[in-house]
Amino acid sequence: MGIRNRFRDIKPCLGKLTETILLISFTSVLVFYFVEAIYFQSFSTALRYILLEWGSEIKLLNLGIVILLEVAMYVFWHNVGTCFAVTSVFCCVLAIVNELKMNARGEAFTFSDIAVAKEALLVAGNYDLKLSSIDWQVILLILVMTVILILFKKSDVRSGIHGKKIFIRIAAGFLCIGILIGVCRNMGDIMAAVKNGGEHVYVVSQYYNQNGFLVGFARTTFNQVQAPENYSRQTVDAIYDSVNMKTDIAETPNIIFVMNESLYDVSVLDGVKLNRDPLAELRKLQEKYTYGTFVSPSYGGGTCNVEFEILTGCPMDEVGLSTLPYSEMLHHEIDSLASLMNENGYYSVAVHPNTGTYFNRRNVYRYMGFQEVFFTEEMGELPTEGQYAGDQELYERVIDLYEEKGDKPFFAYVITMQNHGGYEYQYDESGIEVSEGGSCGNERALQTYCNLVDSSVEAFQYLIRYFETVDRPTVIVMFGDHSPNVMGSFEYSAELLLGASSIPLYRTTPLVVYYNYDLPYEDWGYINGYNLASKVMDYCGISMDSFWAYGLDTANVPKLGNYYYVDDEWVSEGNIDSGYIEYKRNMWIMAYDRIFGRNYYGDRQDKGIVE
Repeated sequence: MGIRNRFRDIKPCLGKLTETILLISFTSVLVFYFVEAIYFQSFSTALRYILLEWGSEIKLLNLGIVILLEVAMYVFWHNVGTCFAVTSVFCCVLAIVNELKMNARGEAFTFSDIAVAKEALLVAGNYDLKLSSIDWQVILLILVMTVILILFKKSDVRSGIHGKKIFIRIAAGFLCIGILIGVCRNMGDIMAAVKNGGEHVYVVSQYYNQNGFLVGFARTTFNQVQAPENYSRQTVDAIYDSVNMKTDIAETPNIIFVMNESLYDVSVLDGVKLNRDPLAELRKLQEKYTYGTFVSPSYGGGTCNVEFEILTGCPMDEVGLSTLPYSEMLHHEIDSLASLMNENGYYSVAVHPNTGTYFNRRNVYRYMGFQEVFFTEEMGELPTEGQYAGDQELYERVIDLYEEKGDKPFFAYVITMQNHGGYEYQYDESGIEVSEGGSCGNERALQTYCNLVDSSVEAFQYLIRYFETVDRPTVIVMFGDHSPNVMGSFEYSAELLLGASSIPLYRTTPLVVYYNYDLPYEDWGYINGYNLASKVMDYCGISMDSFWAYGLDTANVPKLGNYYYVDDEWVSEGNIDSGYIEYKRNMWIMAYDRIFGRNYYGDRQDKGIVE
């Protein structure tokens, strides 16, 4: 009788517990579905991926994240309606922010973006950001479901619950949150186990497609650069000992890198016709001076990652495209192109017409060794061309800095802003018009962009005309940091992001190398950011150490993700000579050692300065 009476006493509690578990499970499935509907901007596509495309492990991981959030909220509030509302709003807001960022910049939203949220809001007003019909439908469904749950399932909180019970509830809530944080922290290892070791993030949006938005976003929350395989002092020493050294007469020409915001050749877009080519004058420069095609590690944005790759020689596709090293990982002095130029006796300066806090640039440039930096805090707000600081005014400031530098050779890293998106405004100052839009769905934005580019090229010619009058040998390397977001800004076909054949369409930009003295005219073909500085220094005869010299190895071929450019085509890693792969792996070991690792290179007595 005692056992039966006890069971009768706890039976209502078991019934309530079962009901709560079923409700939380059901609402968690709803949240998971709503998030993916927002991500894919389609209820049917989200359902297809959940039911057919993803394996059971991927579904359980995504659903598990939602359940942990809901349980944590329930423990705190003891109300299914409230925990559903809070969890769904939190997860769906992340998905909506991702959608808006993809539309504006062509980049997926990652945890790293939260660190630069303030700066991102400064440029958000220049984009035409609005919620889609799917977003509003999901918001309405969340509201309706919340009302139903609150009416159906009243709060289980009792006025008599206090003391130990409150402590237990709080402890249980934080335990759920702690488990969730642990899952996020180890998501890389979890996914590597799920995929049998094939875990690497090259393009974040594709990773979200393959694994679900929640798992993908969780994967970006704790970015830790993994040490390369076989990383050790012996490996590092062996690589450096293999560098082919050479001896030349060291030169010290002025060197200016101009990283031109979103400079891109729209003629590669199918069906687009203009009344005049915005890059006509740049093409004339390429016929006269050394030129090439820059392979950018970013698409549609992420300028700081392009800078990082060029200034450190570190390949971003190995670091992971979901990371922002400037904001997350650089908190100490590092060897860089700037510190190398300092060793060669240069006056080194970085110039950018934006605030120095954006992407933590002011601190990072100090860690890299730039002797001086100039942002809006030092230069003031420059006159605008379109919506942002004009290139012409920026180059005038660079010329002023050059004239004030004294007798030292001049090294400047200049980042422009004029061509920055969005392009949802009218700017027709150069008279360029879109004759045919082809697959472009936003001709107004495309026309604004093309006029900005034409104006930017004209301003660059102003910089060249000045240095044509300078006696000291000067080299100016100008290239686009990345393409604009042709899918979001111009509403172009999403097929641009598919396959190796599309790499030249969305991951390459024009490059030209101006010089005012006797240098050979060359076609550099495709060139990665992490090899560009080595190429320039070798071309100009500037002294470099063995790290940068390794970038000149004959095995150096352009690489992007799992593709290499060999014999005039992009080839997957599985179809090329193993020597190329070994060379790239060695480059990554050296770069990791200098920036993220133990810096065995710094302990070497003979760093092998190439002159």
